[in-house]
Amino acid sequence: QAEGARRGVDKIFVAARVDVMDAHAPFDVVTMFNVMEHLNDPGDTLGRLHKLLRPGGLLVVETPDENGLVRSLARLAYRASFRQVDVLNHFYALPPHHVYCFSHETLVRLLESRGFQAIAIEGLNAGPEFIKHGLKATRPGVRAATKSLLVDALLWSSDLLGGPTRLIAYARRV
Repeated sequence: QAEGARRGVDKIFVAARVDVMDAHAPFDVVTMFNVMEHLNDPGDTLGRLHKLLRPGGLLVVETPDENGLVRSLARLAYRASFRQVDVLNHFYALPPHHVYCFSHETLVRLLESRGFQAIAIEGLNAGPEFIKHGLKATRPGVRAATKSLLVDALLWSSDLLGGPTRLIAYARRV
C-alpha cells in the first residue's frame, strides 16, 4: 500500500476473497498472484472479478506455467525414474493444493471466456521466493527428501537457465 501511495494511487484494497470486494467496487486494477491455481472454479472467480472492474479495467494474474521449464524437466525426471519419483506432485501434496495449472493457451481461453481481452502474457523464471518455498517443502522420509532435492535442483536449474516457470497475464475488461 505504501508503494501505491508513493506512486499516486489513492485507494488500495487488499482482499483474500472476492465476496468482500463488492462494497469497494468498481476497481481500476485487480491483481491475483499465486491464486488461480488454488481455485476450485477459476472461471467463476474471473467472472465475478469482471463485474468488479470498471470497463477497460486491468486484471493481472500470475500462475505456474504448465509448459514451463520446471514442469517439463519434472515430467522428464518422472519418466527417467520409471514413474517412481513424481516431482510434479511434490508441491501439490502440500496444502493448499494446486487444483489447476495453466498454459499460455488455456489461460488466454479462460480469460476471454469470462469477458477479458488478453493484452500480454509473459513467462517468468522461478525467482528466489519460489525457490525458498521449494527448500521448505519437505516431509520426513527418504522418498520425500529425494523429491525435495529434485524439486530444488529443478528450480535452481530453471532460475540459472532463465527458463520460465510461471506466467503473468495482463488482461482488460471488455
